[in-house]
Amino acid sequence: MKIEDYKLDGVLSQDHAYQIGMRRLMKYLQQRVTFQTTTELDALCYNVGDRIVLTDDIPGNNTISCLVEEMTTAGGVTTFTVTEPLDWSFENPRALIRYQDGSASGLMVATRAGDYQLSVPHLSEFDDLLKINLSSATIEPIRLVFCGSTRHVYDALVAEIAPQADGTCQVTANEYLESFYAYDDATYPGDVS
Repeated sequence: MKIEDYKLDGVLSQDHAYQIGMRRLMKYLQQRVTFQTTTELDALCYNVGDRIVLTDDIPGNNTISCLVEEMTTAGGVTTFTVTEPLDWSFENPRALIRYQDGSASGLMVATRAGDYQLSVPHLSEFDDLLKINLSSATIEPIRLVFCGSTRHVYDALVAEIAPQADGTCQVTANEYLESFYAYDDATYPGDVS
């Protein structure tokens, strides 16, 4: 058994101290994966501690990453036109949008609307000009990730962003699991012997 002792300056409640300690314990017990990648200046949109979604678009891995060129909405369905042909042989196609503010949608069921088009149920985020602004040429277009339902994305928390001399950024991110935060509303159970 490993015992860790640390000081929490400014924490006056036993419940709050317990919640912080349990979050650390859950990460210690369950966090096994660290991701490292190099990207263009994209990483500078984020801060340490931000939750990000990682994917790959290596050919043959049932994932396609592309830019959104056009978006139309009618009858509660939004259709995206993208820069890459979509492979509809993927099992139960899904889509994920990386918005222009750096946040991401959840996985959405994708329906074929053409070789370069797909339709998804309309989300309120699609109407937010801070998340999607196709009229601005100064902002990078929205990125769409198209994948099969058996392929998943990786949730992570940014641990470090290190700009490199060649204009790229080295990013280190730790695995994110909902279970890390299972005790965030817990009450201190008292001393247990």
